[in-house]
Amino acid sequence: MNKKKNETTKQIIQLIVAICVIVIGFGVVKVIGINEDYKHNFERNKADNSTVNTTTTITNTITKNTTTRSVENKKNTVKTNTKSTTTTKETRTTKPYSHKVTETTTIVTKSEAEPEIELVSYDIPAGDTSFHGYMDYACITDINSLQYQLQLNCWTDSQGIRRQGDDVCIALGSYYGTEIGTRYLITTDMGNSFTAVLADCKADIHTDYNNQYRDTGNGFKNVVEFIVDTYALDPNVMSSGNIGTYDNYSGNIVSIQKLS
Repeated sequence: MNKKKNETTKQIIQLIVAICVIVIGFGVVKVIGINEDYKHNFERNKADNSTVNTTTTITNTITKNTTTRSVENKKNTVKTNTKSTTTTKETRTTKPYSHKVTETTTIVTKSEAEPEIELVSYDIPAGDTSFHGYMDYACITDINSLQYQLQLNCWTDSQGIRRQGDDVCIALGSYYGTEIGTRYLITTDMGNSFTAVLADCKADIHTDYNNQYRDTGNGFKNVVEFIVDTYALDPNVMSSGNIGTYDNYSGNIVSIQKLS
């Protein structure tokens, strides 16, 4: 009977040991899981505290001036500078409990470009073209003419020359054009250069067979004729009859170019 009692006690002890092993094993698994959760939370918090990186890229594109010389009645195109600047800001952020997100934003895109200017060059007659005659604007009397309407928007400068804006008012032979309001760039061999507007046209019967100039005698070929207020002219200019008496208009005409 004692033997049977010992067997029963032994079985009870084995059962208790088995239960303890199961309980201890479950506790170990739970502790490991807690450690993994703690590690995961630590990594996540570390990512949440990450800094923001900013990268700025600036790109400048400059197109250089391109100038092509022209021949008779061919266009000469002058392109102005074109500058383009683009700034891109890239921001890397990390949101809590999410994957990393990269956001790219364009801050400024700036482009400045001026319109192209086309120059049409014309021939200049050989000979002395340093005599620049003039005509009083009061001689333009047809109120319905384009010449008269243009003068309504003109003014007289300190030298007695009529201007539209900064352009001096001139008359040319039909070879150089007949459209009132056409603008020109005129240069002399004395280094003078000025812009002008066609305010009147010389009659073909008063010019040479090419309709480029008027023969004023003594070998002078008057290509450019200025529109003026006679009473505001310098006395020396009135005496000579030549606007070329002014230093800033002196010299032979070496270039006439139409501005489009």
